[in-house]
Amino acid sequence: MPSLQDPVTAVRGVGPKLAEQLATLEIETVEDLLTYFPARYDEMTPTNVQFAKDKQKLAVKGTVMSEPIISRYGYRRSRVAFRLLTGMDVVQVTFFNQPYLAKNITANMDVIVTGTWDAPRQTIKGTKVITKDLDQQSGMGAVYSVNKHIKQATLQKTIRQAFTQYERFIPTLLPVKLRQDYQLMERREMIAQLHFPTDRELAQAARRTAAYEEFFLFELRMLALRQANREADGLSIQYHNDEVRAFIKTIPFELTNAQKRVVNEICRDLKAPYQMNRLLQGDVGSGKTIVAAIAIYAAITAGYQVALMAPTEILATQHAQKLAKVFAETPVNVGLLTGGVKPKAAEQLRAQIAAGQINLIVGTHALIQDKVEYANLGLAIIDEQHRFGVKQRQTLREKGNHPDVLAMTATPIPRTIAITTYGEMDVSIIDELPAGRQPIQTQWLQAKQLETAVRFLKEQLATGAQVILLVH
Repeated sequence: MPSLQDPVTAVRGVGPKLAEQLATLEIETVEDLLTYFPARYDEMTPTNVQFAKDKQKLAVKGTVMSEPIISRYGYRRSRVAFRLLTGMDVVQVTFFNQPYLAKNITANMDVIVTGTWDAPRQTIKGTKVITKDLDQQSGMGAVYSVNKHIKQATLQKTIRQAFTQYERFIPTLLPVKLRQDYQLMERREMIAQLHFPTDRELAQAARRTAAYEEFFLFELRMLALRQANREADGLSIQYHNDEVRAFIKTIPFELTNAQKRVVNEICRDLKAPYQMNRLLQGDVGSGKTIVAAIAIYAAITAGYQVALMAPTEILATQHAQKLAKVFAETPVNVGLLTGGVKPKAAEQLRAQIAAGQINLIVGTHALIQDKVEYANLGLAIIDEQHRFGVKQRQTLREKGNHPDVLAMTATPIPRTIAITTYGEMDVSIIDELPAGRQPIQTQWLQAKQLETAVRFLKEQLATGAQVILLVH
């Protein structure tokens, strides 16, 4: 039975050469072809230029009044120009960098030209010229993103053939209730209206359905990934609850309710037999570090090592110094490994890590070097995780035997966006500031507002405040 997963060569008229050309657009299956949606649409219903506005995109039907003239200028640049009689008006039509059009256009030929109307010059800057089946042209014409390997007309023809051949095999992916609740199209109608729209309103409705479907499928993949993570082998870190409680009592302040809730979520994951994959989000000053410290201590009481990776040497050093004070009266041994550590000291540090003598290793990318071997890595913490690439984060995960992963970020992320963006992760949010802390104000400024930002920084510096400038 035909399937949308058939290779594109299953479409009539697609041979090895055309399949190779389509592959340059990452089109390899029938579904790839049918879901290669237009970048824009040309208005195909002929318009009277007398009623057109300047810079309006339009289609004009008329008779060619002069032979096309090719002008060449610059490096491999050209212009094809001819006069067109449309109604009672004669307008100039210009096509840039399409010299081959001159071969297909002759005087006294009836054509439809699509393009942009230049009212002051009474000129059409053309995008497309149609010389056949003029009476059948109406509505909107799909325009696709193509490259030097394949022509627009070839792609359009191939997509139409694929739809004709596979239309009845297109399944509807979205559940009926969702389609009804959000007024979405069936997939077959969506694909038809995107490629061959009958009017602009239906094309917009089809694009809205396609966007919803894309996000819906993305979320399903994220859920599947999370389920796979849950089913995969992971560590069950049986930490000593009494020791963790005793450590929390040494903290010189009362944890907020939000911190307590997040600690419980993390500790529950540590004991679970699956690999923890949790994002901890909270504003600067919300207490993410102390929450991480409790998780670190819990893992270490179970005999595991912990690695904390920060994006910069300064931040890694600050973490190491702060955690060394927090764990001063505990059996936690803190080591700092960054690119700035001298070779001999780094070699000695790596040997201690491999022997298990250091159970909390703080550092930068140096933590994921091939030379670094961990004795028993149970928990990997990634600070400001968006500053690391996917490969770097994955490399740290692979340093141990399926260690639990806790990612931290101070970037304000609304919960819905967080769940969408980090769909494969569980999300914990510290949404309560410790007593006495001022609320964090986050503002986004445009480049043209640079003077406003500089003026604000000068005012803050004048009061004795500190300013940290991070350059990505």
